[in-house]
Amino acid sequence: MLTVAVVPVALAPASTAAPSDQQLSGRALLVLGATGEDVTKTQQQLTKIGISVAVTGTYDGATVKAVKQFQSKFGYREVGDLTDAQQRKLNSLASIGVPKKCLRAKAIICGDETLRIIRFYKNGKIKVEADARYFAKDGPVPPGNYRVQSKDRFLISGISGTPMPFSVFFSGNRAIHYSQVFADHGYDSASLGCVGLRDKNKAKRIFNLSKIGTPFKLVK
Repeated sequence: MLTVAVVPVALAPASTAAPSDQQLSGRALLVLGATGEDVTKTQQQLTKIGISVAVTGTYDGATVKAVKQFQSKFGYREVGDLTDAQQRKLNSLASIGVPKKCLRAKAIICGDETLRIIRFYKNGKIKVEADARYFAKDGPVPPGNYRVQSKDRFLISGISGTPMPFSVFFSGNRAIHYSQVFADHGYDSASLGCVGLRDKNKAKRIFNLSKIGTPFKLVK
């Protein structure tokens, strides 16, 4: 059944500011062809923050691609070489632990605004891991402990007519859902209060795994 509702919708992307001096600073620490323990550590850390790459100890093409994903996600230029400043940022992100509740619950959705990620856990194991956009026009979605209140597979926003498929509502009109704007424009876009996912298949999987009452823990 097709539903039309008045809910927060994604906003068109604003103009992107030029990278800051901090984003541009730093010497190239790791480049294509590099090998060793630093490369192994980087590959492990990328995987830990949700950017999967094989741990080979060689800075190969797959690692360059993963580093570009990291750079794009966290506001750096996508060049593929990892600078010392970016390595420090990666070290910081990889040190973020998983809340105990996420590892102990039978089924739970866990989101992290700093990592810009959302995960669905079952019995402590990650079943789905997806990039998430938490930023809204009036600020980030508030951290807290929520529960799934309702679901709508084919929701259409009553404000703009924007499709919001696989909506999982967790607080009033706030929902986790697939966002075409996020898929097209990445983190240069924002919503009016929802959690956007840019991978439609992963949004569908989270929708299917979620039940009414499933906990959703969001941390900053």
